Amino acid sequence: MTFTCEHCEKPIQGVAAIHNGKFIHHRCTKDYTQAQITEKWIASGLLDGLTDTEGKINMASLLEGKARQLINE
Repeated sequence: MTFTCEHCEKPIQGVAAIHNGKFIHHRCTKDYTQAQITEKWIASGLLDGLTDTEGKINMASLLEGKARQLINE
């Protein structure tokens, strides 16, 4: 049985993680998680005006951290 990484779409041969029922290479976990968070915040419109990908990832990470902090308080 073979599995394909949801993030990079390459076959998984070795260590894998499962995120929301999807198989991800262990090395792709961080990138996949960042992409999911960034997509969520892009949909909210709060990243409009940011042009570079790294800036969007960083701002999405900050927004996600702040949202979690507010929920925990």
